[in-house]
Amino acid sequence: MSTPNSSGSTKKRVVVLGAGVIGLTTALKLQETGKYDVQIVAEVLPSDPKTIKYTSHWAGAYHVIDEEAGTPGEALQKKTFDEMWSLSAPGSPAEHCFLRCKHTHYFAAEQERPHLLERMPNFQPVPKDELPAGIHTGFSFESVTIDVPVYLKYLLQQFLAKGGSVDLKQIEHIDKLLDGPDAVVVCTGLGSRTLGGMEDLDVYPARGQTVILEAPWVRNLKVLENLKDGKWTWTYIIPRKSGDVVVGGTKEANDWESKPRPETTTDILRRALAICPELASPETRDKLQGAAPAVEDVLPLVKEEAVGLRPMRKGGPRIELESRKGPSGKDIPVVLNYGHGAEGYIKSIGSAYAALQLLEGALSNMSGTSVKHITVLGAGVIGLTTALKIQKKGGYQVTILAEHFPTDPKNIKYASHFAGAHHVSVAGSDPVQRDIDLETFRTMWDLSSPEGAAPACFLRLPQVEYYREEPNLETLKLMPSFRELPEGALVPEAVRGITYDTVNTDAPTFLNYLLAEFLASGGTIVRGSVMHINQVIESGPGAFASSSGEAGARSKYPLPDAVVVCLGLGARYLGGVEDTNVYPVRGQTVLLRAPWVKRCMSLSGGKDGIWTYVIPRRSGDVIVGGTYDANDWYSLPRPETTQDIFRRVLEICPELVPPEVRSEGRKGSIEDLLPIIVEENCGFRPCRKGGVRLEKEWLQTPSRTIPVVHNYGQVVFLGLPLTGVLTTPRNRHGGFGYIACYGSASAALRLLEEALIGR
Repeated sequence: MSTPNSSGSTKKRVVVLGAGVIGLTTALKLQETGKYDVQIVAEVLPSDPKTIKYTSHWAGAYHVIDEEAGTPGEALQKKTFDEMWSLSAPGSPAEHCFLRCKHTHYFAAEQERPHLLERMPNFQPVPKDELPAGIHTGFSFESVTIDVPVYLKYLLQQFLAKGGSVDLKQIEHIDKLLDGPDAVVVCTGLGSRTLGGMEDLDVYPARGQTVILEAPWVRNLKVLENLKDGKWTWTYIIPRKSGDVVVGGTKEANDWESKPRPETTTDILRRALAICPELASPETRDKLQGAAPAVEDVLPLVKEEAVGLRPMRKGGPRIELESRKGPSGKDIPVVLNYGHGAEGYIKSIGSAYAALQLLEGALSNMSGTSVKHITVLGAGVIGLTTALKIQKKGGYQVTILAEHFPTDPKNIKYASHFAGAHHVSVAGSDPVQRDIDLETFRTMWDLSSPEGAAPACFLRLPQVEYYREEPNLETLKLMPSFRELPEGALVPEAVRGITYDTVNTDAPTFLNYLLAEFLASGGTIVRGSVMHINQVIESGPGAFASSSGEAGARSKYPLPDAVVVCLGLGARYLGGVEDTNVYPVRGQTVLLRAPWVKRCMSLSGGKDGIWTYVIPRRSGDVIVGGTYDANDWYSLPRPETTQDIFRRVLEICPELVPPEVRSEGRKGSIEDLLPIIVEENCGFRPCRKGGVRLEKEWLQTPSRTIPVVHNYGQVVFLGLPLTGVLTTPRNRHGGFGYIACYGSASAALRLLEEALIGR
């Protein structure tokens, strides 16, 4: 039931179930908008005596950003860290809840690449001579720790001060909450496993045991990750502003024991002292005269032994929207926000904003605005950008239905993972393709700026293009810093060369970013293998979700008002589409670890149409290639092709060879590249005779007729002699999906709106 506020407008009444860190943060963010009258319903509050039912009291709670760049998890972590860093600043009303400190993170095993923690402030390696015994690698950076009992009370006080209310009671079934509120948000953690009407059996406990010491002299956070006999262990020392220090820990899946185990306490203290002997008091260390402190030396400092049951969930946190019928038959939006495991504090604020966005979208849709339900088939770069563009337009609820997603292991069926993805338009004089490519470039240029939304996905750098024949430069002349190279700067075989500034895309990182943005915008995803497009038109994505065991899936995913096909090579086999003009062009590449390479370059054209390229990424990896083999379905790298690629790239980019080799004054060889190989890859570019299919049609089934927009398959145009393939530059995706993705998405959206408006 909506309630009027002081200005006369109507607030929506929202119930948040659960008062742990996720529930409190979510309720506070909702209440702060001023749009909602929020009530927390919970069995336990932060001010109550500690209980095993209330996990948030037991957390160690320090902050890191350690998930892959561009993933949904990283977005949640980063949003939370940015806000907690502000809350912890001197003079902040919440300063007393946090301790800004140096965080030293140790690894017992070798870290082959710069660790994901490098996004933290003041990140730097720990010198080898400063590492404790048995430690291989270490990094230090600035972070915050959270004094959880203090912070939980702060969240509750802020919520109440802003007009929120609390109802202290136990809820056995979600239906008990559906009579009255306009929406419900479920933040029940481990309780989601047993909550009636939810019973999410993917939720399970991971037992964590810690020891709290009184050691105000310890002011640096330390963590050790160790993989031994296939099992990870984490040792951590987490100082709090109060002077207490939390040491741990354990992570025991499906262990429900709620009492501390004495032998575990001893083991925790032993491990903690090995990396942080300063846990012992200064007086004790003086008496030991340089000897290592033992467990017995810190026992007098023990204040409490603690056990908590982390609310883990198979598949990760569940942040999504569903609908339930209230007693009157009214649809009540239910936002789910639980299953964060050991990362409740690390993701709390980001998750709250994600839940808020889902809630606002749901309530807006119910306010009388006509929302169209759109299903996008395919989750490659074209499908993701198209789905994101439609979802962000407003007025649409988009579901991506796909067999493969960016977070899956690499698979030959998912071409977007294997792209080199530098932005080099070949639109030439074609005004339509030029507009598509330049819109994509401008969007990526904005995203890649230091102040942009996704700089981690891109690398801005000079592009050098060499040609074996005269090129059409009409579009490329519009690129930043364009200039032609003098004849003396050309590589062998080249008759012309240019340079300009562009962006390279780290494809896996960018795909994860797109998926994260789509989900954060309120979009939904369903995994399924579609055999015929009529399955989607007649049953919607819910048919695929329900087949994988998701309760209520058919009601959660209404029948689509339109379908957008972004299946790439899959459009050849989708029943009802079966576009035989789509064909594969096999591309083989090699990924090298060569962070010293700072230029992107390629050599193309000529009688044989061989294309050679060197594409650095922000990560320090470099993709070298390539091949363009039409209708070649061989999915494994050919060793002789790898050798040929190396020979060709060394001719145009001898600096690929490691600096220590070049410092010897000798010419680099193929053998010098072998030690820096990360992986050899093959991908099937989804090309199409006649160019991209970017058009709309109406498909009729026995039960309904709806518009279908096609956005897939682009022809190759590099002067390559592909027998039987049209070589018009107009409207390409195959091999050029990243170059055209945002512009193609805009074109698909225009087609969609034309179809829906004209119904």
